[in-house]
Amino acid sequence: MAAGVVVNAHNNDDDVPTEGSRTYAIIVCVFAALGGLFFGYDQGVTSGVLIMDSFLYDYCVGWHNFTYEQCIASTSELPSEWTTFTVWYNMAYNLGCL
Repeated sequence: MAAGVVVNAHNNDDDVPTEGSRTYAIIVCVFAALGGLFFGYDQGVTSGVLIMDSFLYDYCVGWHNFTYEQCIASTSELPSEWTTFTVWYNMAYNLGCL
């Protein structure tokens, strides 16, 4: 079995590993984790709001003469105007999260 050795012919000081502050790294990781946690929580709350009866009565029922039954239909049977509204609502929400 063949074996080899890699020798660094250039002895650059740029290749020397450096060590940063461990506290800083932990703080950055905690903030990143909290950002992901809060974003996921907001996504869950917003998706729950879109199917609440009070939201449907306020924004769907009566709009373009939609009935409650039309507003709670399966996804493939939802009115196209309502589907367009929910898509734009989610796009605006996600852009706001940026």
